Amino acid sequence: MARAVRVVERLLEDHHLGSNEIIYHRARRELARDGYSINDDDGHITHVGVGIRPGALANLTDATAIHDGLQRIRRAEQHDDPALVIGAAKELIESTAKLILHELGRTVDPRADIQELIREAQKALFLQPTKKTTHLVSRR
Repeated sequence: MARAVRVVERLLEDHHLGSNEIIYHRARRELARDGYSINDDDGHITHVGVGIRPGALANLTDATAIHDGLQRIRRAEQHDDPALVIGAAKELIESTAKLILHELGRTVDPRADIQELIREAQKALFLQPTKKTTHLVSRR
């Protein structure tokens, strides 16, 4: 992906310098839809990814693990390393589940695997399917 971005940068270089503003602005709009932005000063394209709504983590005691996890994913994306992105995403899910449990005053088993942590976080948030909802889904 990084190579493709560099190619697009080179192709847009002339348009960035003003020879065809329409193409440049359309490219900017399309790249933004996919989470990229073009620096107006040098035409460099960067992946901004999906951000967190401002204030979304404001009520958390400590959102450091979430911010760190998102940073790791962004760095892995920049290095065009899908395996690292997946690993970082898994760590982020695990950190989020632990944070939910911690914020709700639940104890976290240090030996719990990611599936157990997700299940416990879902229960704590009342998002775990009940027998009644499972029965309704299986009848369809």
